[in-house]
Amino acid sequence: MMGFKKDIPMTELAYTTGRFRDKKKRSFVTLWKPSDHGNIHVILRGRDAENAKLRIYDRDKGLCQLRVSKHCLGKILLETCDLEHRKGGTADRCWCDENMRISCRPCHIIKDGRQPRFGSKGEADVHPD
Repeated sequence: MMGFKKDIPMTELAYTTGRFRDKKKRSFVTLWKPSDHGNIHVILRGRDAENAKLRIYDRDKGLCQLRVSKHCLGKILLETCDLEHRKGGTADRCWCDENMRISCRPCHIIKDGRQPRFGSKGEADVHPD
């Protein structure tokens, strides 16, 4: 997954303690250096990504955090918002709360210069399994 290596003991602990809940066990803690915010880095999938989306949506009060498009929707519904990475690419694209924010689709497209990425079956990675 994007060059991140899995920290197996920490990932197993996250599932054992209930921090991770993805039924297919696709979420993991990375071996990557500690983040700028001092936390471990995580890659989330399925139920874990959906839970992150809910947390970030609540934190951002349902407001687009980018505000770069003339078509910006401002206040957005949970069902139509995008979960956007502040730092993307292959080197910094973690799912830590500090690296995530809510955006509307028009602003997300402008920021990334493309449509947001989706899973191999066409569904967004934030959908539960």
